[in-house]
Amino acid sequence: MYMLKCCFKRKRKKTLQDLITEQRKWLAATKEGSTNQESREREFTEHLARLILRQRRNHRRVKLFTFVGSCLVVLGFTAGVLGYLELDKEQISLERLAAFGSYLQGAVTSLWSLAALLFIYVAYLGQKQQFFQQDVQLAYQREQFAIQQDSITSQNFESSFFQLLTLHHEIVSQVLVKDSGIEYRGEGCFEQLHRILMRDYMGGHLTNLQLATREQVAEVYLHFYEHYRGPLGHYFRTLYHIFKFVHGGNIAEKKRYSSLARAQLSQYELALLCYHGITPIPPETTNNFKKLIVEFELLDNLDEGLLRNGHSYKALYLEPSEAKAKGTP
Repeated sequence: MYMLKCCFKRKRKKTLQDLITEQRKWLAATKEGSTNQESREREFTEHLARLILRQRRNHRRVKLFTFVGSCLVVLGFTAGVLGYLELDKEQISLERLAAFGSYLQGAVTSLWSLAALLFIYVAYLGQKQQFFQQDVQLAYQREQFAIQQDSITSQNFESSFFQLLTLHHEIVSQVLVKDSGIEYRGEGCFEQLHRILMRDYMGGHLTNLQLATREQVAEVYLHFYEHYRGPLGHYFRTLYHIFKFVHGGNIAEKKRYSSLARAQLSQYELALLCYHGITPIPPETTNNFKKLIVEFELLDNLDEGLLRNGHSYKALYLEPSEAKAKGTP
């Protein structure tokens, strides 16, 4: 009895409630609104809740059968004492001792045998409790390992992402454009490129962009791009791979990183990007950048006054029904 009580009353290293509390603290410290982590946290908590219910049911059985077994031991001892008290000490004979022995065998031994059977079952339940605890510990360790892997993945992604942004800044600083004998370098050249596009290409080929089709606009921009392929080609390829990297990243907060990348672009860069996104650059037949522009809403903050005739970019990117639903004139 004493050993059994010690077995079930000894203090465990970590209770199930402690594990749940630690798990929530860990997730709160490591996650940043991640949908995958929230889903995993919910699944892990539900799994722990099921284990808690099973352990509680098992613990109630342990207490019940321990109590019943203890009662049987006490009853057996009481029955033996009562039988001994009824024994006439002055007229002890072999027949009376045999009868007393039969009484003990029938009353006491049967009760204690049943109690021993219950205690064996209690010992089995105790082993089962340990298995439950091991299952929880393993689940907890797996969850921590998964979170650590997510943290490493996120750190690797961020490192690569900011390296790409650094490369983008270096490319922007090295862009060089000449117009009317004047050199423009760095961010300032995009303003000049936009001015050249509006003045020499859009103005010369399209008198009313609002009436022009998407294909006509793309054809005009392609002439402009072919003439300035040197500074624009490297720039847009790097920019495309930044957003492609975010799109293919195994992270939840893609919008956050795409917003960081978009914040690096000036209004003139966004205006050029608007026309570049709808233009297939040979030998391609479609521009894959367009999907990323729409997905990450890169042009939502574009000053549409920088487009020819103040036309909304949504008409160039969205189908008529979608453009109408978003309030495009």
